[in-house]
Amino acid sequence: HTHTHTHFADNTKTEQAIEQAFRAFTIEPNETKLILIAPPTATTTANDVQIAFEKFGCSAVATSNHAEASIANYGLLDGVVVGSGHSLTYSARVANGQLIPESLQHSAHAGAAIDAILSASLSKSNTRYKPPLPQSVVSQIKHSHSRIALDWDLEQTTSQLTSHLNLSVPTTIGKLSVSHLLQISCAETFFQPSMIPDTNVTTNASLQEMAFHSLALDDSSNTAHIVLDGGSMMFPGITERLTKEVRKLCAKSHPECSVSVLTTKDGARCVLDGASVLARNPHIWIDRQRYFENGSR
Repeated sequence: HTHTHTHFADNTKTEQAIEQAFRAFTIEPNETKLILIAPPTATTTANDVQIAFEKFGCSAVATSNHAEASIANYGLLDGVVVGSGHSLTYSARVANGQLIPESLQHSAHAGAAIDAILSASLSKSNTRYKPPLPQSVVSQIKHSHSRIALDWDLEQTTSQLTSHLNLSVPTTIGKLSVSHLLQISCAETFFQPSMIPDTNVTTNASLQEMAFHSLALDDSSNTAHIVLDGGSMMFPGITERLTKEVRKLCAKSHPECSVSVLTTKDGARCVLDGASVLARNPHIWIDRQRYFENGSR
């Protein structure tokens, strides 16, 4: 499934995104329904809908956002979405299929920051290669050999005794040494922001704190569904660790709450697949006749 995405920073960007989508699919706008999915920290506007109808002549338009699409992908109407991509990590609560704006938490510590930490660590332990290492090599190590520790303190303490878990990884530039500690440390910064080398971003909230803040807005439920969205939420072990950490936080103020963290095989497709689910609901669509009679309401 070909898809395109961009931020709705202004009308020009909206036009570019829509134009790219129609060019990718080689279809006529006047024969097409268009669903606009806003990024986590933004919303679609009446101007976006106006552009879709009046500039491109779409047959019908619907609007939503990352959190609502992610929840829909899991077949839920209620829950907390924790998502992370290249440059943004966020959490937000969705109730009855609708984003609760005041629940939104976000942090700049995401995939790009993890790459930078991992690249620096690999260069430090593989001094025969001149830094910076190629991005393709860093990505290979991150996706194939990085994981989340269920018990960080235990694994860190015993890392010196687990030399058999150290790896020699073949890459396009040669073999890289990847220690057991390095395998678990770069993504640990999601849970312990104090480990981030750049002191300017140590004020970031941890992943579990963000999820708990979004979750705590609803005191009535005894079951908390947390769903994961985005490629940076695909580290092995992240589901178990986030469940453990959020349960710790809930034990203090919501002792009866049951926490369930859900993930998919391909987090990068979560929003795309969720948009497909939303699109099957006939009630979200505004058709041309309704728009020109009543506007985007």
